[in-house]
Amino acid sequence: NSEDYYPAASKRMGETGTPVVRVCVGPNGKLEGEPTVETSSGSARLDEAAVKLAKAGRYTAGSADGQPNSQCFAFRIKFELKG
Repeated sequence: NSEDYYPAASKRMGETGTPVVRVCVGPNGKLEGEPTVETSSGSARLDEAAVKLAKAGRYTAGSADGQPNSQCFAFRIKFELKG
């Protein structure tokens, strides 16, 4: 949930954004290396929060021919103010 990682300073300043984070997941379902920001939100704070969220995520290994394998993919994390 991106709300759990939304930086307090960004909320106070009204910063919103949607960074794109790239992760690589190994055959064991664990991250291989650090998540990276593929497309910035325009805010270093929000980008950093997105990487923290990606690190905390749970992932399922990809598979090829029924065998688990490593797979990389990117996804958006939306930080928006409610209300």
